[in-house]
Amino acid sequence: MKKIGLTIIVVVSVFIFIFLINISSKKNYNIEDYYNIDKQFVNKFYDHSTGLIDYDEIKLNYDAYSLLDTSMNIKIKNINLDKLVDIRPLMDEHLEKLIADGYSDMADSLKTNQDYFNFMEKQIIPNDLYYSIINRYPKLKAYPVGELTYSEYHSLTKPEVSWDSMFTPEEKQYFIEKKITIYDGIFLLHAFKTIDNIKKMSDVELEQVLVDEYLYKQKRCKNYLALYAINKIYDSID
Repeated sequence: MKKIGLTIIVVVSVFIFIFLINISSKKNYNIEDYYNIDKQFVNKFYDHSTGLIDYDEIKLNYDAYSLLDTSMNIKIKNINLDKLVDIRPLMDEHLEKLIADGYSDMADSLKTNQDYFNFMEKQIIPNDLYYSIINRYPKLKAYPVGELTYSEYHSLTKPEVSWDSMFTPEEKQYFIEKKITIYDGIFLLHAFKTIDNIKKMSDVELEQVLVDEYLYKQKRCKNYLALYAINKIYDSID
């Protein structure tokens, strides 16, 4: 196995992204503080006539992102997607859910996906879901029905992230010996299912998997930045 397929990398990355949202502290990075987003900036990577984006022309300012340690002495920047603010313009599916849930009055004020996520986190968990949750997490009974928000639920039920809580002794020993970080270990186990499958790969193959993952995360940041900037300058995205 020389290189894992891009499709697998993307699918697993999205899964890990969603998973990590609930296990790390949040810190917002205001993209406007790090990029001079004007028409000249956008036109370097965006062809308005075709709607095409040249991601090679987008140079990331890594000060704008939270970074994780890299594994196996890899020199490529490893961006922490957990702390990546979703500045893409509000997706249609989020807008439709707002309307369906009776929040149509918020449709104009929520401009980005992150605005939507932040708004939804403040909402009260419905009664039927509340009782299901407290059956699983009795400690949440401290919040009466009608008072527990999604934000409180997520913050109080996030799992502990440590070598001993996330891995078996065999997995922990393997990853530490290979100089693989805890978050990359989580990624690899979700990608390859078992430690035995991971052990079948050579160090070169394993390093390539992680390099592909780091580059994917950079591409995701470029995508968010591009869509935000295009929307700001041209006020529409095809």
